[in-house]
Amino acid sequence: MFEYLANVELSTTIAKTETFTAKVSDFPEAAIIAFIQYGFQRKFNDAVGGKMRGDDEYTAELKVADAKALIADYKAGKVTKRREGGAGVTDEVRAARSIVRGLLDTASKAKLKAMEDKDQLTKLDELAEKHSAAIADDVAALVKRWEDERKAKAKLGGKVTVSL
Repeated sequence: MFEYLANVELSTTIAKTETFTAKVSDFPEAAIIAFIQYGFQRKFNDAVGGKMRGDDEYTAELKVADAKALIADYKAGKVTKRREGGAGVTDEVRAARSIVRGLLDTASKAKLKAMEDKDQLTKLDELAEKHSAAIADDVAALVKRWEDERKAKAKLGGKVTVSL
């Protein structure tokens, strides 16, 4: 396992302008341990810290329970981010799902979370269809934002090359 990690390339983009890349083996052991510790803390704090921001019902106990479940998933090898959509789904569908998910009340979010992934997507699609007229402008705005972000990244990618 550790031989494999030595060849892993890490990268970070700073201020959306420059990307820095380096192999794990370029760093001393103390730095690698610091990266792992910080990454662990950041991954799980970020995963639950921003959820339902401003929702008083998302208590510390619920955040801890969500973090425990996420850590268990990672230990079990489920390390991919749950994507809203997936391959073959249009930006419009992904945006509608995202918006509907954000509009759910706390109890509905908990019910949705308890469902299998496929059932979650089916339910989100049903709700998006039901409320399509009300969310149409928001869907269009989100899709445009994603398109603008992709264009900006592509434009920048042709201008900047950074190597260590």
